Order: sequence, then C-alpha cells, then structure tokens
Amino acid sequence: MCQTAMKLPTRRRLTPTQRRILHLLIDRDSTVETSAEIAGALRLTKDSVDHQLSGVYAFFGVRSARGLFRCLDAIAAELAK
Repeated sequence: MCQTAMKLPTRRRLTPTQRRILHLLIDRDSTVETSAEIAGALRLTKDSVDHQLSGVYAFFGVRSARGLFRCLDAIAAELAK
C-alpha cells in the first residue's frame, strides 16, 4: 500500500525535481506519459527522470506510475507541504 514520509523512520521529503515530476504525472491536463516526455518537458535527461521516478515510487512504496494513482490522497497531502 501507499506509504508516506510520516510512516517512514526518517522524515524525508521529495526533492524539488521529484515534486515537479510527480506534478506532471498526476496533472490531468498534462500530456506527458513517458519518462522521455517528462525529460523533454523539464529539460532533463531520460536517465535522470528514471532515477528520480525510482525515488518517487520508493517514497510512496509503489513500483509504478499506476501504483501512484492508487495513492492520490497520500500524494496530495505530500504536495500540500
């Protein structure tokens, strides 16, 4: 299931880059779907986006973007910080 920073032993947060990637993934108006498209939108390399996405998935205790969408309540709480 979804984890949040409050449930983890150390109270870590998403990095600014991870937050920008997450915003793009969950924004209904966004047209980006792949890490290559995210990389282009944020002017990052695809490898960098893949690395950052791994951190986002680990933060919420999921393995994919589909898993993130099951965690929208936890994501909304984190992005509100």
